[in-house]
Amino acid sequence: MSFLPTSNLLLFVTNYCEFYGMPTDSAKKMPNKSKQLAKKLPELIQLNKIIEDYRDEIDVKTIAEVAHKDHVLPVYQVSLGATSAKAPGIAFIGGVHGVERIGTQIILAFMRTILERRRWETDFRTLLNNIHLTFIPIVNPGGMWD
Repeated sequence: MSFLPTSNLLLFVTNYCEFYGMPTDSAKKMPNKSKQLAKKLPELIQLNKIIEDYRDEIDVKTIAEVAHKDHVLPVYQVSLGATSAKAPGIAFIGGVHGVERIGTQIILAFMRTILERRRWETDFRTLLNNIHLTFIPIVNPGGMWD
């Protein structure tokens, strides 16, 4: 498994600090924290990259924040597709048990595949406009950390 280069990791932590209202210079003072995050929860970094890459095509909500050790870890809900309450929907939830990382990794790969395919395949885009997809790839970030 590969990790983001240190410069990208610092950018992620800087954005994380801005999002949570922390001074951005805090990111520069947290190299050990960011390295620890990359080592313990690389899936969160991958999820943030997906959110960044497809920001204009998805709806993202922070549905919870989990305080774990000296970190505050977000629980994101990513949605796309139909917005009608009458549209059929499906939810993909991963990261329930910390020792079962593969579910989160599969959901992240599936999300990226769907979002990429949606950009170039018209029929697929039409299909997605008629259903609602919700992803919560990391429902238990504290459990995955350990």
